[in-house]
Formats: sequence, structure tokens, C-alpha cells
Amino acid sequence: MGNLSETEISEDILSPTITIGHSADINSSVVPEAFLTSPEATSLFENWYSKQSNPDAAASLLKNLKQLSLSPATLQAALLFLQYQAADDLPKEFEYKTSIDSKGSFSDALPLYHRMLKVQQFPVRPKNSEQAELTLRMLLTVLGDVQLLTVFLVLQLQQLEQLDSLSPKERDETAWTALHVHAPLAGRLGIFWIKAE
Repeated sequence: MGNLSETEISEDILSPTITIGHSADINSSVVPEAFLTSPEATSLFENWYSKQSNPDAAASLLKNLKQLSLSPATLQAALLFLQYQAADDLPKEFEYKTSIDSKGSFSDALPLYHRMLKVQQFPVRPKNSEQAELTLRMLLTVLGDVQLLTVFLVLQLQQLEQLDSLSPKERDETAWTALHVHAPLAGRLGIFWIKAE
């Protein structure tokens, strides 16, 4: 038999790409389908992706989200969270339109998005192991959904992958929180590949 490694074709070569804006292309195989199911979702995704300074990090995040087989509402909540990091950033007409159209694509995602915003108010670095355990319990209570907790952990993993862009103090805080809060949370949920990271 011949050496297969010389004849293998990269999946990236065969996969179609999505063109976003003028110059940004992304492999469509890493984009979760929930991001492309409606014009609003597609527009929101394209807007978020066009603002990414590191396309490889964005593609890695999308790949991690896609491999988890999350519900469309959870994925759309993640997309909202990626685009709007504060409740005030979310356009009022978007929230109004979603409240009118209760069967719309984002009607189920909006409450999940608001839960993710609440988590942002937690301290970045708990002061000791007791506070770390309390933070972990608060995460379990506030997010209250295994899929939403998983999205939160994937977003934290992305933050870990970008430690070089942080100041030394922020780097230490992020690493300590990842070790004492996020890794145990991933272990409790049985998501060992996130825990290992």
C-alpha cells in the first residue's frame, strides 16, 4: 500500500467558504447552522465575524461551538453575547421585534443571552478557594442550563487562548479563575476536553 499521507487532501481545500464583507472568508464547515438560519442571524454573524482581528481564533471558537451540537437557541444566545457584551449594546428595536414575534428565531435565545450577561457581573478572580466554589455554584444557578454552561466554558477557553493580549495581572487572574473555577465546572459537567485545556 502507498503512503496515504502524501495523497490526502485537506478538508479546507474541499470545503466551501462564506465571503463576509470585502475580504474576510471563512470555511462554512466551521459555522454552526443556527448562525445562518435566518437573515437576522446571518447578518449578526457576519457583523461579528467582520470585526474579528484574529480570524484563526474566531474559526477555532466557531469550530468548538459547532462540535458541541448545541440547540439553535443556545447558539444564537452565544452569537448575541459575542456581538453585544452589555445589555445597553443590544439595539432596542431588536428586542422589541423579538418580543412581538414570539416564534422568531431569537425569541428563545434572548432570555439565554440575558442570563449570560448576568454572569459577566461576577468577579473576574475570586480571592480564595471558598469564593471560587461560591462562584462555581453561582454559575450553575444563574446559567442553569447545561448547554448554556457549555457555551460559557467555550467562551472562557477562547479567552485563555488569547492570554498574550492581556496584561500580566489580567493574565494571572484569568489563569487562576480558569484553574479554580472553570476547570472544576467543566469536570462536573463531564466536558473533559475543556477541562484539559
